[in-house]
Amino acid sequence: MGRVTIMDVAHRAGVSRGTVSNYLNHPEKLSAAKREAIAAAVAQLGFVPNRNASILAGGANSAIGLVVTGYGHASTTGIAAGAQRVARANDLDLFVAGTDNDGVLTDRYLDYFQGSQMVGMLIVPYPSSTWTPHYRLSIPTVVVDYLGDGSRLCSVAADNRKIGRLAARHMIESGRRRIMVVAPAEDIQSAHERCLGIREVTGEDPRVRVEWTQVADCNAESDGVAVGGVIARRDPERRPDAVIAITDATAVGVIEGLLAAGVDVPGQVAVMGCEGNPLTWDGPMPLTTVAPQWDGMGAAAAELLLGELRDAGHRHRAKVVDSRLLVRESTVGRTAGLKAMGLA
Repeated sequence: MGRVTIMDVAHRAGVSRGTVSNYLNHPEKLSAAKREAIAAAVAQLGFVPNRNASILAGGANSAIGLVVTGYGHASTTGIAAGAQRVARANDLDLFVAGTDNDGVLTDRYLDYFQGSQMVGMLIVPYPSSTWTPHYRLSIPTVVVDYLGDGSRLCSVAADNRKIGRLAARHMIESGRRRIMVVAPAEDIQSAHERCLGIREVTGEDPRVRVEWTQVADCNAESDGVAVGGVIARRDPERRPDAVIAITDATAVGVIEGLLAAGVDVPGQVAVMGCEGNPLTWDGPMPLTTVAPQWDGMGAAAAELLLGELRDAGHRHRAKVVDSRLLVRESTVGRTAGLKAMGLA
C-alpha cells in the first residue's frame, strides 16, 4: 500500500476531506462524534499528516527551533530539557540542531527553521563578549546563554560574574591564598564575566595572590593536563595552592595532570571548575564547581518566547538565572566532600 492520504482517511471515516483537515488543524470546530470517527480512521490506516503540505497551504507549524553550538557542551542538555518542558506544556514541539560552532551551518539551520514557519526560535550563539545577531530573523527569537541588553532580542543567561565571585570566595574561605585562574584565550562572554567576578573578590583581600593562565581550548581536558604538569614541576613553595578553572573540562584536566605528577589534590592544590558540566564529572575525583541552572535557563527562554508570541505589546528584556556552589572532594577532601554531597 502506498502513502495513506487525507482522502483515504476521509473515505474510511465517512466524512469530507475538509472535515479531516479541520480535525488536523482546528479540531474544536468538530463534534466529538466526528473527532472520534476520524481518530479511529487515522489509527486504522496509520495516517501521518504531511506537515510540509500544511505549511505550503498557509498552516502554522506548531514548533520551536533550538539552535545550539554543540552537543558536548555543559549547557545543551539542560537548556533543551527546560525548553521542551515549557513547549510541551503549551502544545508545542521542540526541534534541536547542533552547529559545532560552524557559522555556515548555523545560518543554514536558522534559514531552515524560519522557512518551516516555526512559531519561534531559541539560539545559543557562539558567545563572544561583543556578539551581536547578524542572522536574518523573520520570526520571534530569544538568545540563550548570552546576556544581551534587551534592545533587539530577549536573552537569558546565568549571572557569570556571580559565578566567579562564588568560586573565589569558596577558595579563600577554604584557606587558600595563592590562586591560579585558568581561562580560555578566546573572547567568550561567560568566561570574561567569571574572571571579573574572581577579580572583584580577590582584589578585596590583600592576603591573596592571583596569577592568570590561558588555554587555547577551554573544553579540552588535555589543555588542563598540560597546566597541571606545569604546576607540578614548580618548587612546592612557588606553586599555587588553588586552581580555579573557568570550565569544568579544564579543571578535570588540571587534576589529572597534578595527580599524575604525584601532587596531592586537594591537600597541596585545590582545584575547581565554574560550569556545572555533568559531562566531565567522571574524572579522577568529584569536582567542586559552580552550576548554573541550565534547565531553568531553557525554560525561561521558552517562556520569554511565548510571551513575545502572545503579547502584542511585548518588550524585549534580559533575564538572569541563578547558580549554586557544589562543594566536592577536589577542594575539601574526600570526607568533607562526601558530607557536602549528603553521602556521609
